[in-house]
Amino acid sequence: MAEKDKQHIVSKTYLKNFVIPDYKHPNHVWCLDLFDSYKKYPIPKGTNQDIFKIKNFYSLNDKNNRLLLENFYAEKLEPLYNQIIHEVNLESNLSEIIRLRLIEWLMHSNIKTEHFRKNIERLAAFLIDIHSNFGNQKQIFTEKYTADSSRVMAKEIQLETILNPDDFSGILELFYNELVTKKWTILKSKVDTPFIANDNPGFSLNTSNLGLNKFNSTIQLKSISFNYFVLSPIYCLFIEPFKKTDRVELNAMNLEIKYNEISSEEINFINEGTFNTSLRYIISNNFNTINKWTGKLG
Repeated sequence: MAEKDKQHIVSKTYLKNFVIPDYKHPNHVWCLDLFDSYKKYPIPKGTNQDIFKIKNFYSLNDKNNRLLLENFYAEKLEPLYNQIIHEVNLESNLSEIIRLRLIEWLMHSNIKTEHFRKNIERLAAFLIDIHSNFGNQKQIFTEKYTADSSRVMAKEIQLETILNPDDFSGILELFYNELVTKKWTILKSKVDTPFIANDNPGFSLNTSNLGLNKFNSTIQLKSISFNYFVLSPIYCLFIEPFKKTDRVELNAMNLEIKYNEISSEEINFINEGTFNTSLRYIISNNFNTINKWTGKLG
């Protein structure tokens, strides 16, 4: 079981859609490691290498069910992506069941990430810090919580959110209610300028600040939001509000989903969003495309 101590944060089936075509080794992607101070350029990495994993990220404390969530993602969730990308590759008007599965995939892609956990961890650390400085609470919190407490709490909260049926159903309902009211379009890249991917799939425009911080590192569910989710090197799902000129009866379940080829400038904009909302790495199946971002490293 040792090999499962390190678990993929981004699904392996998703990573495999970005493999280098006709490469001498199978299942390798061009990877730019944002934390490698020596190799500040893309190198081929196998999709099963350690950079794509975190030790015991989903492991439960229950030794009899330690890999419950890991197995769920491998056996139940990853097949959803294969079904989704199959219909997308056909450029069909996606069936209703695939649209529903796409909402579920987007939800999981948001709440299972390291970014989601780090947000919880920051909030937990803030609350612990506040309470530990309140007079009679100070000794209680000093004894109860260690420097590592916020990290432990964040993992517990994240896993409980996913595993608790009521919490899970509530979040899925929220994603459905918000995303179904918006317009979906699938954007197409060019052969020589594909979409790149990262370890934190999906981002949105920061509509309150389109300057230096113009990208949010997560899908936004508010009414005025513009969301991008790269599905593969060729396709990116774009979710935006309906316009006043659109028919009022339209929603994401009944509209005709169009596949729109976009310009190199638009592709670069989406790739910029992917780069800026990554945590540890970006990947691509095309060296020239990913190599453009080496100059952006600090």
